[in-house]
Amino acid sequence: MTTPPPLTDQQRADIITRHHHTTDPEACGTCRDLTTARKPAIHPECLRRATLTPPWDTPDLEDLADMTDDERTALPARFHTPAFVESATPKAWLCAVCWGDGWAASWPCETATAQGHRVFVPERYAGQAQQDLGALLTDRDRLAAELDASRAENDRLRQQLAERTQHLVAVDHDRERALAAAAGARSAALAEASDIARTVIGPLWHPDTLHEISDRLLAARTQLAT
Repeated sequence: MTTPPPLTDQQRADIITRHHHTTDPEACGTCRDLTTARKPAIHPECLRRATLTPPWDTPDLEDLADMTDDERTALPARFHTPAFVESATPKAWLCAVCWGDGWAASWPCETATAQGHRVFVPERYAGQAQQDLGALLTDRDRLAAELDASRAENDRLRQQLAERTQHLVAVDHDRERALAAAAGARSAALAEASDIARTVIGPLWHPDTLHEISDRLLAARTQLAT
């Protein structure tokens, strides 16, 4: 492995300039020297200007075209960045995501206006949003599985309740048949007892029989007394 040649002072200065936080890469030599010496640049045009880069997870044009207007409007605020359309008449700054068939929203759009503090955010927020989205999707899948399990358990309990209700109805019918049979047996037993009473006991309680028994008892007492 060959060792690269050492950087020259000019090459080192160019690298520092390209990555300097305050000086533009095309700054003049004077301002570059000043910033290298940790002094402010003297030309406003040599100062570095903000470079707007879209979030790495911004939906591409095909995904945006498949969305409805409401879905595009509901995208996170960090996607609602300005995009300069030079081919438009007149030229204008438009929202990067708020557009549809025959229309486009100027920037700032309604979402960018309502959530302006969330439009220009560090890139780490995109990664955090991606992690949050993954966590939410996982939680959604878990809740969906729990819902399916609850529905299956509910169906099982409904089936069990129907079976037990059917069993109770059958038991109630058997009880009614048993009560009817018992009532019939009781009626038959009472009728039979009544027949026996009329056949066996009935004559003893007839008035003529009672008089005859009474006379016999009186006669037996008279004999015993004499």
